[in-house]
Amino acid sequence: MASWFLLFVGVLFAARTASADRSLEVELAGGLAIPLATTRTSDETDTGWKIAGRGTKEVRGQLAIVGIEFARIPSRMCDRFDRLRAMVGLAEQWKLERFSVSARIAAGADAVSCTYTSSFVVDPDPVTRQRQRFDLGLGAEAAATLWLIEGVVDIGIEVGIPMSFHWRGADSESPNFEYVSADVDVLLAFRIR
Repeated sequence: MASWFLLFVGVLFAARTASADRSLEVELAGGLAIPLATTRTSDETDTGWKIAGRGTKEVRGQLAIVGIEFARIPSRMCDRFDRLRAMVGLAEQWKLERFSVSARIAAGADAVSCTYTSSFVVDPDPVTRQRQRFDLGLGAEAAATLWLIEGVVDIGIEVGIPMSFHWRGADSESPNFEYVSADVDVLLAFRIR
């Protein structure tokens, strides 16, 4: 999943470099994804890390945003739990006296992958096998960034509340992906205008 993120960021930078009008803003961010709430009780997640790439451009008088995010989140049900979100939405920016603020709302696909270990007995020896489960759900988020340093590259602090919606229940051998969750993201953001 990380390769999809790198491909998207590469496309954003190529589009920004090749663009005749320099109105495409490219943003990169990284930091912590902190669990806030979930409908699951037995398999909560812990604080993980997240990286994000976004492009913002004015379309018909409104700022449109497209982005992709990759997160690795420690989980009690998975040996490795990865999340890849691809979202589109609307953004707004406000220039204040010494800094600026941007905010966005977005929705899109929320893909999760759980790598887990299953054990079973093949007479007479126990066998352990790595397995992977994938689920595609919906994602939504609201976020705001305080841009503290502005120039060719802006630097800011982003706080967001992303949500995930999944409806795939567990079967006899795999973890449960039927849940709704919300996180708090705290990210360091870089914007190229």
